[in-house]
Amino acid sequence: FNAPTAFVGVQAVGVLPSEIGRQRDQWMPALNMDFTANYEPSTGRSLGGLSLSLDRAPVAIISGSVDLPVEAITDPKPDVPLPWKADLNAELYELPLHAVPALSDREVSGLLSGVIALKGLNDKPSASIDLVLSTLRIHDVFLQGLIKGQIEPPKAGSEDGRQHALGNVSVAFKEPDGGSLKVVGNLGVLWKNLTYPAPDPGSEGELVIEAKRFGIAPAFPLVAGVLT
Repeated sequence: FNAPTAFVGVQAVGVLPSEIGRQRDQWMPALNMDFTANYEPSTGRSLGGLSLSLDRAPVAIISGSVDLPVEAITDPKPDVPLPWKADLNAELYELPLHAVPALSDREVSGLLSGVIALKGLNDKPSASIDLVLSTLRIHDVFLQGLIKGQIEPPKAGSEDGRQHALGNVSVAFKEPDGGSLKVVGNLGVLWKNLTYPAPDPGSEGELVIEAKRFGIAPAFPLVAGVLT
């Protein structure tokens, strides 16, 4: 006797939020999506993948795995949380920023590539981000950008029983003429339900900004509608 395997496959073309979420439309281009997932009872592991494409060009692959023993599904125990854990990984492949209406309206273009990862959810969670902004253009200013960050797993032995951790991020931009801007920050984080991070209101943070002959024009998208 072979245990059955569950499989799901879904395709969607030109996906956009509904009219109810019209404000959000400005931050989401029309994407084609291809989703597959399966669950193997013998191992208790489910694997899923979501491919995103824009005008037939692949721009992102989101993959994930969930471990959950089949016994927890077929014979759940009252008042016992499901013993699941999961990993999630998103890879971006030269996602064109001008395809996002809110950015193209502000004359922002460029290509976004890199990896965003969540590991050990509901167990020993951690997160990391490593992104590259190539051929970035804001109005008539050309830049290269790097975004890096991580959130550590929760610290052991917390006195209040909450899942405290430390998160840090760095954002760096360089202009062709040598001008540069670097922002580095860190902040305490709480892993809510060992699943998602949120700022720790009781922690201290630090923010350092270092600029060298960096023009103010690239800040325009942040103040559009307020300043000219």
